[in-house]
Amino acid sequence: MPRQCAPDGLRRKDAERLRQLAASPDATLVPVSAGRSLVCGEGAAVVPLAAAQGLLTPGTLTFLGLRPGDGAAVFAAECEQRVDELARPAGQARHAAAPAPTLAAGRRGAARAGAGAQARWANLRREGPGCEAGAAALMALAAGLVGWHAANGFCGATGRPLRALQGGHARRAGPAAGPAAGPAAAPAARLHATGGRAQGAGRR
Repeated sequence: MPRQCAPDGLRRKDAERLRQLAASPDATLVPVSAGRSLVCGEGAAVVPLAAAQGLLTPGTLTFLGLRPGDGAAVFAAECEQRVDELARPAGQARHAAAPAPTLAAGRRGAARAGAGAQARWANLRREGPGCEAGAAALMALAAGLVGWHAANGFCGATGRPLRALQGGHARRAGPAAGPAAGPAAAPAARLHATGGRAQGAGRR
């Protein structure tokens, strides 16, 4: 399974370095919209982070890691659906991408340039098994973290708004609010062996 994004846990805690990575023209975004992921063929579709800035939901930008090969940063965030106009295949280098089209309001049915013409929003539960394994893993990570942000905007004990930190991998109400809360790591599917064969026991 080719890895499309290498985790970098140490860099999550370096806020200044994360700002530099996000400001780089090579930074890419794995978009999520209403729980759906942007797919291009059997792979993930990404968009240039700089071009998508005006379409992101505040407080959801999350650092996923560094792209193997060129070390460019990969992020995820909740986005407006029209960000799909900027899409390109995840493995395509920035300099090889087609020129990004202009984001025009109300463009449903209009022709779009580059990979954006083939990109589509997909439910990973239904379409993930048909995607390339590395791309499916990348999109599942992005969707899971963005969904966690959406479900944890406020403290359950005090009702105070929670602020994202550590590159989007933790949330806390403030410096004096105690330890930061992070997403729970749980398997997407559980299997048990019966008569030498694995059978599904449940999934999230």
